[in-house]
Amino acid sequence: MDIEFLTNADAPPPPPTAAYSHAVRAGDFLFVTGQLGVNPKTGTLVSGGAAEQTRQTMKNLETVLRGAGTSFERAVMVRIYLVNFAADYPIVNAVYAGYFKPGRFPARTTVGVTNLALGSRSWRSISSCGADSGRSAMDSQAKAFLVGVREAVDLMPKGGRIVAVTYAPGGQRGTWQPWVAMGSAKAGLESLVRYFAVALAPRGITVNSVSPGLTDDSVLQSFGDAAVDIARKWHGSGWTPMGRMGTPADIGNAVALLCSPPAGSPAS
Repeated sequence: MDIEFLTNADAPPPPPTAAYSHAVRAGDFLFVTGQLGVNPKTGTLVSGGAAEQTRQTMKNLETVLRGAGTSFERAVMVRIYLVNFAADYPIVNAVYAGYFKPGRFPARTTVGVTNLALGSRSWRSISSCGADSGRSAMDSQAKAFLVGVREAVDLMPKGGRIVAVTYAPGGQRGTWQPWVAMGSAKAGLESLVRYFAVALAPRGITVNSVSPGLTDDSVLQSFGDAAVDIARKWHGSGWTPMGRMGTPADIGNAVALLCSPPAGSPAS
C-alpha cells in the first residue's frame, strides 16, 4: 500500500514541539491530523470563545481536506475534544453541524478532556490560564502525589521505595507555553520528589522520578498507525540514543532498577 505524507502551506504549521503531517494518504484512505482554532497566519488562537475557535478549526480542516483533493462531504469519522464540555458542547455542536448537509453527518465521538494544546478553550497562554485549569492540573499531579505519599509512608517499612512516573517536556524552562498549567503541575510534582527524598531518607525510604518521552505500545497508539509510524521514524533518525521509542517494558525496567537493593542509598 502506497503512503503519502501531506503538508499544506495554508494550514497552521506543526509547532517545533510536535512532529506530524497535516494528513497522510494510505491507499484509498486519508487520515487527517486534528486542528485547533489557530489562525494559520499568526500561529495563535483566534480571539473569542468556543464558537470562534470552532469556526477556525473547521476552516483549517477544510484547508487540509481541499489540499488533499477532498472535502467534508467525504468524511466518515470525526473526533472532538472539549475542555469545558458542559458549557461548550451545544455551541460547538451548532457551529460544527453547519459544515455538513442535513442527514450526511459523519460518525462522531465527542470527549471531555482536561487539557488541549496551545491552550484551546481555557488553556491558552500564561495570561489566560484560568484558576480552574491550574487547580485541575495541580490536583491531578502535585497534590495527588503529595496525598498519596503521605498516606503510603505510614504503611512502608525501612527500605521502601517511592517512584513517580512523570512527563514534563519544556516544563523546566517554560519553552512550551501551551504546557503552562500542566508543566507547572509536573514541576511541582518533581519538586515534591526532591523534598520527600530528603525527608524520608532517615527512614531508609528512597524517592525518585522517571520521566519517559513518547512511549511505544501506549496511549500513543490511539492516534492511529500513521502518527505512530511518524514517531517511530523520528526516534529512529537519532532523536534518542537508542534510535527508537521507549516501551512500557523500558519504563518498568527503570522503575525496577530504582527499587533494587543497590539503589537503596538515598543519594542514588
